Amino acid sequence: MAAVERFHAGLAAAQYDKMCQDIDPQALASVTGLSCHYFLAWLHSRMGNVMEARRAQLPVIEAAPGSVSRVALQYTTRFENGEANERFEWQVSAGAAKVTSYRIDAAALRK
Repeated sequence: MAAVERFHAGLAAAQYDKMCQDIDPQALASVTGLSCHYFLAWLHSRMGNVMEARRAQLPVIEAAPGSVSRVALQYTTRFENGEANERFEWQVSAGAAKVTSYRIDAAALRK
């Protein structure tokens, strides 16, 4: 999915401030308590760049005609420093997508 590829590319390029413009401020808060920019920098420093990402399930889409859509995706991702399971949730409105939730489970983050 293009949005996941953009997320991973932004992480690799350390474009944290740009990425945070498309991430709800509360989307990452429950993961570490860090602000968006610092969370992304921490994640990149611990996991490294993405080597491969595979969608682990079909997208879950909630939509009503003429309203905001919600899309959830789960990925199995191989980073430079280990494997991870990622779960993304987006709110899509007027063609623009905003990350409303991001969760990652990886052994490298528990060290």
